[in-house]
Amino acid sequence: MAKRIIGILLYKFLKYALISIVLLPLFFNIYTLIKYGVISDPLQLNTYKYIYKNYYNYIPIIFISLVIISFLYNVMKTKKSPLFWIKAYLLPYSFNFYAQIKKKKNGENKVNSYIFDKMKKMTKDYIIYKNPIKINYDNYYKALEDIKQYLQVEFIRVERYGSKGIKLYINNPVKSFQFNEKYYKKGKIYIGKSLENKDIYISLKDLTHILIAGQSGAGKSVFQNLLIANFIYNLDNLDYLFLVDLKGGVEFFEYSKKDKKIKVITKVQSLLDFTNKLIQIMEKRYLYMRKNNIKNWNGKQIIVMFDEFASINDQATLLEKKEYQQLLKNLRTLLAKARASGIKFFIATQKATSDSIDTTLRENLQTKILMRTISKEAQRAVLGDNEIIESLGLNPADFGKGQFIIRSDTIQTIVQSPYIC
Repeated sequence: MAKRIIGILLYKFLKYALISIVLLPLFFNIYTLIKYGVISDPLQLNTYKYIYKNYYNYIPIIFISLVIISFLYNVMKTKKSPLFWIKAYLLPYSFNFYAQIKKKKNGENKVNSYIFDKMKKMTKDYIIYKNPIKINYDNYYKALEDIKQYLQVEFIRVERYGSKGIKLYINNPVKSFQFNEKYYKKGKIYIGKSLENKDIYISLKDLTHILIAGQSGAGKSVFQNLLIANFIYNLDNLDYLFLVDLKGGVEFFEYSKKDKKIKVITKVQSLLDFTNKLIQIMEKRYLYMRKNNIKNWNGKQIIVMFDEFASINDQATLLEKKEYQQLLKNLRTLLAKARASGIKFFIATQKATSDSIDTTLRENLQTKILMRTISKEAQRAVLGDNEIIESLGLNPADFGKGQFIIRSDTIQTIVQSPYIC
């Protein structure tokens, strides 16, 4: 390690020393222009001899100035401390991130030399490392937690950057913010900001069934209100917006007054009747689609949103056993088949384990949203494995309110949803 650092410092020293020697005649010409109003001809050898004979003592000053200016420029540009910049520059050497150059000798591939990854760019949000031979993404991915401690940052995430580079995100996730009307868009649903501070939208036509999981206080209700506000803004594109709240209708009751298209269901008996009618609507739509050779419904959507899905189990005793089994069967049928007919489900629950939501139902919710969740089992129930958590670099147990991982066929990232009044 010490040899590598000495080698780097020696390389930098020679680089700036050479630049200083080359720049000295330029500084001399500027000096003579200011003092005497004439420029010495830098092409004359005697002029160079005169400069280096009489002004060689200025080379160290120029050298030191270049080093300081270059260093301060990089520090100011990245808005990081000088120590952080040095540690980031030395990171590949500290963790032995390098590519091997192999050459054949006596018919065998033998390592001839090593080329370490080098920091090519650093901003306040990310660091780019490259290697002219090949960069090993797995080196960074497996060492994320150690790199996080080494750089002393709260958040870190790695992604590939071309074929010979990686981008190491070091910015803290977007903090909570207030929702306002500027985020509304026709035909789109706003869900929040990404780690890169970009607004994230989901097209209304591309909606899938969505699972929203997170423990109490994680921000599920606020996020659901955000979704509902977006749906109300896009009511022209909806046939109905059904809001299911079996805890008494406290969360959704106020929305039933806003428009006739918005219906609130608060009783499990009503939910059974509703699912029966919804299956009839689905079958009518499929009949129309078959007659007109349509693969996916291109008309107005029907949105069904559950506030706390586990409440169905809590109210199971209010139904006869056959009715309860029929309700579960209806829900399985709808989640398996209704998507193509333009009927989309949003199901929120504190945990997505099998004791809270039927496994078959859960697997048919194509888009998964995981908010703050401490239990590893509950995390796996939503995401399937912890690989995505490791790759994104932030544990759901540490999420702030309204922060979540979203995972689908088209998107996989961490999002901060806004507060909404």
